[in-house]
Amino acid sequence: MPVIETRGLTKRFGSVTAVDTLDLRVEPGEVFGFLGPNGAGKSTTIRLLLDLRPKEETPAKTPQWLILLRMLLAALAILALA
Repeated sequence: MPVIETRGLTKRFGSVTAVDTLDLRVEPGEVFGFLGPNGAGKSTTIRLLLDLRPKEETPAKTPQWLILLRMLLAALAILALA
């Protein structure tokens, strides 16, 4: 079972396509990195995977561990503000 999987992940900003039908599968234990020039869609892809940006088309499957990580980070941010 993959820890991250997308099929056809797409994000557009008006007429600009930032992420174009990305198919990605990362298995447990694999190390995956994003390399590319400025404006290639690296940060947008990560934000989509973390559900920080609404998706345009086929959504990414958000794994349970990622949902828990987001909850933990939100709790830590709240504690930091206190």
